[in-house]
Amino acid sequence: MLRGMIPLLAYWNRRRSWHLALAAILLMVGGAGRSIYWEGVSIALDAEARRAFRAQLGGMDVNVVFNSILIWSAIHWLKLLHLMIPENERGRWSIWTAPCWPSSGFSFDGLRDLWRNLRR
Repeated sequence: MLRGMIPLLAYWNRRRSWHLALAAILLMVGGAGRSIYWEGVSIALDAEARRAFRAQLGGMDVNVVFNSILIWSAIHWLKLLHLMIPENERGRWSIWTAPCWPSSGFSFDGLRDLWRNLRR
């Protein structure tokens, strides 16, 4: 999935595609980094080396980095949802309220349009 998203970063002028790609990449990097740090290091190193390695990187404080990456990803997902609102209605919605659009229920029209535009 990462390989498929990286080329979309070149389309910064197609803002929906760019936000989709960046959000997905950040989500993958944050999740993979956290998994490698907590699980991969546990498997690869013995207990003493693992303690020394984690002490060098700040122990639990490294979670701040992973959490920041995931929050950054979430902001791009919210911005993508905001951009999927039709322009004539977008001014009444913020990125924080965009997931609630339309208020009558969830619509797949924006996702369908995004998918069609990506395939062109």
